[in-house]
Amino acid sequence: MKKILVLIPHRGLGDLVYILPLLKSLYQTYTVKIDILSNLSNKAKYVYENEDFVKSIQEFELDHKNLIFNIKKKLEYLSKINSYKANLLIVTGRHSSLIIPYHLSNAQNKKMFDLFFFNSRDPKTKNLLSCKKIYNNTKNLNLKSFTKNFKLKLSKRNFLEKSIFFNIDSHHGQNNWPIKNFIYIINKVKYNFDRVFINFSPNNISFIKEIPENILSSSNITLTYQFNFNKILQILQSCQIVVGNESGLICLGLSYGKKVISIYDEKYTQPESSIINGDVKYFNSTITKEEDIIEGILDTLNLK
Repeated sequence: MKKILVLIPHRGLGDLVYILPLLKSLYQTYTVKIDILSNLSNKAKYVYENEDFVKSIQEFELDHKNLIFNIKKKLEYLSKINSYKANLLIVTGRHSSLIIPYHLSNAQNKKMFDLFFFNSRDPKTKNLLSCKKIYNNTKNLNLKSFTKNFKLKLSKRNFLEKSIFFNIDSHHGQNNWPIKNFIYIINKVKYNFDRVFINFSPNNISFIKEIPENILSSSNITLTYQFNFNKILQILQSCQIVVGNESGLICLGLSYGKKVISIYDEKYTQPESSIINGDVKYFNSTITKEEDIIEGILDTLNLK
C-alpha cells in the first residue's frame, strides 16, 4: 500500500480519540504514514501532531449536510480527495455531502464507515454510539494488524508539579452539571494543587458571572477560555487530574493517561469515553444526587 488517505468528517474531539485504533492499525499493517483530511472543527492537526502515523494533516470546512445540492462544494471535496491519488481511502463516518465525492473518487480501494448501499445507512451500525460505530467498522476491515490502542503521545514539554483541570461545559450544553457544584469542589481543592485550571468555551463567557471573586482573584487558578486550543491542549497534558462533564476533553484526558472524573446525564449522553479505558470514575447525574456526586468526587480526590 503506497498511499493511504483517511478523511475524518467528525466534528468532535472525542471522535479523534475513537479513530486512533484505525490510524494505528493502518500504520502497523501497511508500514506507511497516513495522509489525513479532517473537518476543520475537530482540531486534528493539534491532537495528532506528535503521532508516528501522520504523514500530513490538512483541514477543510464541512459545514453542510445534503446529498445532491451545492454541487460546487462537492466538486471541491472531490478535487481535494483526488489530489492525494490514494491507493486506499477511508472515510470515518457517513456524511451526506461526501457520499458523491466518495463514490467518484480516484482511490483504488475505498470504504466509508456506516455506508450500506450508495447513500443508505448500514443497519448493523446505525443505532450504535459514535465510539462503537468507529471501533466496529475498524475491526470489520480485517486488517492484518489490529490494535485497540486509544493512547495519544504527550508532547515533550515541562509539566507542572501538581495541577488539576476542570472542564465545566460540554459541546452541546445539555450534559452540563451545575456550575455551582464545580465551584464548591474547586474551593475545597484549590489549596491542594499548585495550579487549578477552569476550562469552558469562549461561547459560554457568561459563565464568569457564576464564578465568585475569591476564585477569579486566586493566584493559582487560571481560566482558560481566552487561550487558543493548542495552549489548552498543552495545559491538559501537563495536569495530573481532569474533572468535568463527559466531553471530548474527558476523552483526551483518558487518552493522555490522566486520572479522570467524568459526570454525565444519561438523558442526553452516555459515557462513551469508557471505551478508552484508564483511571476513570463516572458519576451519572440523572440518578445520583448532586451532594452525593460532590462527596464522591472529593472522596476520589482524597479530599473529602
